[in-house]
Parts: sequence; C-alpha cells; structure tokens
Amino acid sequence: MREKGGAAAGGFESERPEMADLRRQLEGGLEVLEACSARHRELSAALQRRDWKEQLRQAPGLLSDALRAESSLPEVLARLQRRAEREPDREGPASRWLRSLEEERTALSRHIARRLSGRAEGSLADQLGRLGAVALKPLPLPPGEGETVLLEGGSRWPPFSHFMLFFFSWSFAVPLVWVWVRVRVGGYAGEEAAAWAAAWVGVPLFLLVYAWFFLRSGHYWLTSERLLWKPRLGEPVQVALSSLGDGEVTLASSTVMVGGRVKMTLRHVPGAWKLAALLSIHRRPEFRGVARREPPPSMVILTMYRSPPGETPDMESVMSGLGVLRPGFVVYFPPRRNLAPTLLDALTVPTGSSSEPAWRSRDRVEVPTSLLLEQLQLLPEERIDALLRKAAESNLEIVLWEPRELIWNVGGSSWLELVRGEEALWGSVPSWAAHQHVGRVLQHWRRE
Repeated sequence: MREKGGAAAGGFESERPEMADLRRQLEGGLEVLEACSARHRELSAALQRRDWKEQLRQAPGLLSDALRAESSLPEVLARLQRRAEREPDREGPASRWLRSLEEERTALSRHIARRLSGRAEGSLADQLGRLGAVALKPLPLPPGEGETVLLEGGSRWPPFSHFMLFFFSWSFAVPLVWVWVRVRVGGYAGEEAAAWAAAWVGVPLFLLVYAWFFLRSGHYWLTSERLLWKPRLGEPVQVALSSLGDGEVTLASSTVMVGGRVKMTLRHVPGAWKLAALLSIHRRPEFRGVARREPPPSMVILTMYRSPPGETPDMESVMSGLGVLRPGFVVYFPPRRNLAPTLLDALTVPTGSSSEPAWRSRDRVEVPTSLLLEQLQLLPEERIDALLRKAAESNLEIVLWEPRELIWNVGGSSWLELVRGEEALWGSVPSWAAHQHVGRVLQHWRRE
C-alpha cells in the first residue's frame, strides 16, 4: 500500500490528510496494524525460501512476534471495520487497509499450509503455533557421552554395481551417438565430431549419475536407543528403537528402510545388511538400552565342529557351527542357515500381536547367528546365561553341556576339544587373545 510506504519513509507529516485522520481516529491502532503487516510480509518471505526452517531458527522472533501480535489484532480490526463501513463505496483508507491486510494474512496462511503439507485450518494463530512446533523443534544431535554406539557409517560413493550398470549402458549408447553425428556432419569432419560428441556426452552424464547418488547419501549413527540419519541434503532425522514394531525394518540391496511413526530411508549404505540386522536385534525389548562395559563378560565365541572324540574334523567337507563358552556351560549352534530368525524369535518376546505367526511379523532382514551371539555380550551376565539356556530349550539341535559332564583337551593355542561320552566338539582358537579368553573360562570350569 502506498499509504504505508509513505508513512514509513516520511513520517506522519508527509501522510495524506485522510491517512493522518485515520491514524488519529484509531488512537495507536494503525501502528499496531503496520507492525503486524510488516511481520506478515517478512514471515511470508522467509517461508518462500528453500531453507525456511533455518531462516526461522536464526530469527525465532519472527514467529513469536507474529503470534503475540494476534492477541491485539481483534480489537484494532473491529475499530478499523467500523470506520470502513462509514466510508462511501468502501474505497477509503480504512477499506484499503482491510483488504491489504486480509490479502497478506491469506498469503501467509497459504505459505504455512504449504510448508506443513496440509490445508489452512483454524485461525492464523493456530497455524502459527503449528508452524512453530515444526520449524523450531530441536534437531537431533550426534551421540554424546553415555550413549553406546553400536554402528556408525555413511556413504560417499555410489555402489559399484551402479557404476558398472552405467558403463554397460553407455557402451551401447556410444556407437549410436557416434553414427548419428557422423551421418549428420559427414566426411572426415563427421568422424572427428562424432568422437568429440561421444566423449562430451558421456562425461556430463557420468557426473550427473554420480551427483544423483552422492546427494542422496549421508551418515548414520546406530546407538542402543536410536537410529540417527544425517542426509547430505536436508535435516537430520532420528527414530527411537523402542518405537519400531515387527516387520518395520526392511533391507533392499544397499538401502535400509525403517517404517513406523517416523519413516526413514538410508540409501547406498556399505554393509547395509549389518545395520539392518542390528536394527532388527536391538529394537526388541531384551536388547534395548545395552551399554558396553569393561571388562567384557567371560564369554568366548568359537567356530566349532562335531566330530568323534580324538579325531580332527575335515574342515573342507564338514560344515562348522558356533560354540559359546560360558563359566557355567557350553552351547553349540549347528550350521543351519535359517537358524538365526527362529533363534531370535525364541530369545525375544514379539512386539506385535500375539495372534500372528512369528514368520509373518519378522523383519525382512537376515540376522546371522554370529552377529546375534556377539550382541549377547552387551547384556548383563545373568541375562546372557538366561537367553542361552532359553535358546537350547527352544531347539533340540542346539547342544548345551555342563562342565561336570566334560573332558577337555587344549592343543597349544590353536584348538580345543570338548568330550562328553561318545560325542565331541572340536573348536578352532584363532588367536593368542582368544586362547587367553578360553583359558579364563576353563579356570571357572575347573572350580565346578
């Protein structure tokens, strides 16, 4: 409005008589309207920017001042409305003020609705309140002291398979580009132009493909309580592991998808299988809130084979299982590919409906038995023993032997044989450190 600009630039003395008269009649109300109008325009301009959340965080007064001004507007607007009704043909300054202010408020409401991905419902004060709840919500921070980081990583490069797919596709496209340019130009110049065209079309396309993957990547932190994802473009987002239900973790190639109330997609993650498997394990109540501790528990995980007593197994023809040595027992898990899903179901309580079969509510993620056993080491000692015994009770193929039943032989620092009657377990001890851990467990067994 021209009247508002004149008042701001030249003061009251330069105003037109009708505007000066309106200012006197409203007794300070016009100043309130001018301040509100300025806030509406400034807030609308911020909401139209791509980094609108950052703009509002840097100037939180934009929202708070606009929201505070809403409480003083009804009285001023009522006086302005009465003045406008007395103007002939509704063309006086009060009518123009009303129309201009309504246009600004409608535009602001429209911008808020677009940023909140909804309709402009409720009063403008209600809309400003919802906008503040979204825009000024504190961003999640990377893990700090006291949080156990289970896994951290990120992606910088597109997967190798995608590079190969690009080059494979381009190997078919290059001859077509070369022939098309050569025919259009003709002669020796056509051959030279075709070669340049093939090169200059391929390089930008390669950079475009790389940029498309790069901008969709990011960095993640998985702790015992939450998964935090910081994409290369956009704001960080987090999901609490306690909010994840059955079947809400999905793995597709190098992409991990998390459902639930907060949906998250982590693209092009190296070792995505491990992240998805750890999510599937630690979303369960039995594994939430675990913390690494020193010293680690007396628990040794070894590659083991079943063999007759006194015989070294043929490692090339016999499949290996996993053995877990604890101060009170040893548990052997057979080499079954589909053991881990049923084992995880047996160790944990379903988080979904008890009426559904377990296979239907499982996450579409393969959890290796070795990884599941490694995560057991984060639990308290009594929980480790309880879950391992529970696993042996749930599956007849899982062997649990007590130390009093056993005779053991240690071959230097490279192997261990556990014999019970006519059965034996032969374990490979891969390092001197593992040999020391085995020795500490055997000391407990000798005291049994």
